[in-house]
Amino acid sequence: AMPATTTAERARVAFAELGIHLSSSWLDACATHLSSSVPGFDRKSPRESTDEMYLQFLRADMNVAGSGVLPSSLSTLRDGAVVEGRVVLQIDEIVNVTASFNDRYVDKRAGGDRTLKLMLTDGKQRVVAWEYRPIRALGVLTEAGCKVAVTDAEVRGGELFLTEESAAILGGGVDALEARRRRAVEAWARPNRPAAAGGARVGREEAVRRAAAGEAGANGAAAAAAAAAPPPASFSAGSVGAAGGAAGRPSRPRQSAANGCGTRSLW
Repeated sequence: AMPATTTAERARVAFAELGIHLSSSWLDACATHLSSSVPGFDRKSPRESTDEMYLQFLRADMNVAGSGVLPSSLSTLRDGAVVEGRVVLQIDEIVNVTASFNDRYVDKRAGGDRTLKLMLTDGKQRVVAWEYRPIRALGVLTEAGCKVAVTDAEVRGGELFLTEESAAILGGGVDALEARRRRAVEAWARPNRPAAAGGARVGREEAVRRAAAGEAGANGAAAAAAAAAPPPASFSAGSVGAAGGAAGRPSRPRQSAANGCGTRSLW
């Protein structure tokens, strides 16, 4: 039987060639899990065992599993620079910033009156990305935690500008993040009435954030029920806003906050 550490190292090398950068601890744990739970896993060929680990990766949370791949200097790169090569990132959040306030989470086909704003992570940094030109495989209903391969993406103001040529959707998702997304969408669809929270009144965007986080006081019973399934600790109450360019396209997005993982949210 092939030792789990050898299997994990082989997968690490294969994944890195694809732009997938994962922590050694996650790779070791994944190989050990498959060795104990998948009959015959230790007798599979190198290609087969790596394929099995890739399927696990698609459902893993890169906030936990990712080892980081984006340049730490992303926010200081000149406008028009590119992140060279292929890097695989995770989509934590998506909103349509050119839709009306009420329709921000209503699915619309690519092009026309749609510009998506995404929060991506490599496990160490979180970065805002824009649908600069239509990407047909993406939508506001794309499962949270979906993986995307970004190749030679342009950078402006420390944020990525994506096109169909530079962003390939790999699929996958993260159950906890998707549950959070669904809570947010449900809260957003409610009437725009302030909700009481601990004696104070909160507006719609704060109510949505609280519902997504499973906090009490976000439109009553629905948020209380959501509290039974809190989101991962990687999320917080930070916000980067959602303003787009004058013609519905992101012209020169403002500089975002520092790219610390888990410090920013689109809500």
